Amino acid sequence: MQSKVHRAVTAYLATAATPVSIAIQKCLAEGRLGDLLKMKVSPSDYNCAEAYLRDAQALAFFSKRTDLDSGIDTKAAALTAWWEAEHRCARTNAFLATVEFGPHSPETLRFGDFLSKVKKRIAYWLGPIPDALYGRFGPGVTICCRGNLSTVPDKMSVTPSTTSKMLPYLKWWGESAWARSLDERGLLYQDGMFNVDIARASVWSSVRKNSKTDRSIEIGPSINVFHQLFLGKTMKTRFRDKGWDLLLSADLHRRVAREASISGRKATIDLKQASDSVAKRLVKLSFPTQWYELLNDLRVPAITLPDGKVVYLEKFSGMGNGFTFELESVLFMAICQEVLSDMGLPATANTDVYVFGDDIIVPTEAAQNVINALRCLGFEINEDKTFIDGDFRESCGGDYFKGTAVRPFYLEKEPNEPQESIVFANGLRRVGESHHNGFLSRDYLRIPWLRVLDAIPSDIRKCRGPEELGDIVIHDVPDLWVKRTKSCIRYLRCWRPVGRRTDQRSGGTLVTWAEFHDSVMLATRILTVRKAKGVILRGTTEGYKLGWVPYS
Repeated sequence: MQSKVHRAVTAYLATAATPVSIAIQKCLAEGRLGDLLKMKVSPSDYNCAEAYLRDAQALAFFSKRTDLDSGIDTKAAALTAWWEAEHRCARTNAFLATVEFGPHSPETLRFGDFLSKVKKRIAYWLGPIPDALYGRFGPGVTICCRGNLSTVPDKMSVTPSTTSKMLPYLKWWGESAWARSLDERGLLYQDGMFNVDIARASVWSSVRKNSKTDRSIEIGPSINVFHQLFLGKTMKTRFRDKGWDLLLSADLHRRVAREASISGRKATIDLKQASDSVAKRLVKLSFPTQWYELLNDLRVPAITLPDGKVVYLEKFSGMGNGFTFELESVLFMAICQEVLSDMGLPATANTDVYVFGDDIIVPTEAAQNVINALRCLGFEINEDKTFIDGDFRESCGGDYFKGTAVRPFYLEKEPNEPQESIVFANGLRRVGESHHNGFLSRDYLRIPWLRVLDAIPSDIRKCRGPEELGDIVIHDVPDLWVKRTKSCIRYLRCWRPVGRRTDQRSGGTLVTWAEFHDSVMLATRILTVRKAKGVILRGTTEGYKLGWVPYS
């Protein structure tokens, strides 16, 4: 690997000149990629933010790369981890069966009492079940619509799929714009019944996480996902109305984590495979009965593995289910609140307890008790990302050492295009700006940054601008911005994406409505917000070109 961008990484390692960066250089020179990917740095081994950041950034050039051949079957690794989570859920379900049915012991009685209190807290957050079950579309794939064929109009153009437990709920789906579109095309009914495919199971799949493993996802039936997403949104709205807004939680978590790295008064807790570890009996015992029954009817109880084997799940739901994130969030919030309350501590959301998915922040004195409770309920603590003491805290993508931001820039793949190099350059600059003396004072970041700029064609290299414009410009000082003024508006030169307006699936980003029935277009416009001239395909673009963007 001898590209200019690779030389930027080499320049970083040489300029940083720490034992870790030297060890990485040696691994690269000797072709020991496997040994490099096993390397870790722990904040507890450092006494200052600068020293930690140097080594964390050195490893961050490699730790999340998806284009490195580590010799590991990443899909097999993800499936192995998935099975491990299933086995944990099976053990949890077996234990909770004794809590529910006996034989009882002091331990099962204690857990039964604890979970009944957790149920009351979850009932507070959720309120009553919705009077009607509506739906919404997300960007994800379903059993019948995958890849570029997963747009909203694509999902409404094929025979929908659902599970048998969902059939009683189709009365609400039958009133949707989606169903009306099928009816107009004569596709809604067959022999007097809704014309739907009955799915026995979801489909296991994975997406690349890094060079060592993939991330497991479940691909579900289209009608199930449609209603799951509505239910997830309903749950999120209920939380917001009671003072816990998940849409604002990530920023709040980062602020609290920064303060905690200074004061030490709060601990940050992270879990491994949290969504895959929520046992189905745990949901049964900790959620209000009506909510549990509704959620259980909407979930998919089985999954088809890559070998074709159908497995009935020990977990309640995984990533790909439309309400998994909200379900695990409220479950962890209620568990943490009850642990704190049992200790006689205040347990107010977003004051004493902070939860965003499996990102958890609690008072330091309660952290070990929270961890113990989570372990007893089948969850595995991510020791590498859980911080109870010391000067470091991490939450929601924010890393802080004594109040200083020390989140490195993670290079996910070797940049091959100018826009990818711009992302790389801006990432390095953001890391440098976290220092009180600024980016220019850090040669170990400034020199590699200049090497990255060398890889960008000279005309594109002139596209400089502020950080708030994102990665369509190279972040730099105002004196280097290329600008012009028109009608009292200042425009900056940029390198922007171009979407092709086409009906060809092979290369465009905007598929015209001509591909779809008029009723599909109308239903899409009712159910979601889309561009007037067509529908955007996920993850596709024709290319990039030089242009101008208004700034002020």
